[in-house]
Amino acid sequence: MASWRVLAQGEHGIGVARCPEGHIHVELERGTFTLRFDDLHFLTFARTLAAAATAVAGVNWANALGTRFDDRLSRN
Repeated sequence: MASWRVLAQGEHGIGVARCPEGHIHVELERGTFTLRFDDLHFLTFARTLAAAATAVAGVNWANALGTRFDDRLSRN
C-alpha cells in the first residue's frame, strides 16, 4: 500500500482511513484523538458501536443500513 485511503468521512472531523501499513485509523475531532486497529479489532469495535447506537436510538443500525458483519475479512 503506497498511500492513505479514506474509508469513510463524517461530520465534525470524524473519519476512518487505512494507512500505508494496512491499519485502520479512526480519527475524532480533527486528529486530536486517533484509534488504530487491525481488521479484526476494527470489526469488533464497529459491532460494539452498532450495539451502542441501537441501545441509544432504539434502531438496529446494522440491519437498518443493510450491513452484514461476518467473520470473513477481505482486503478488497
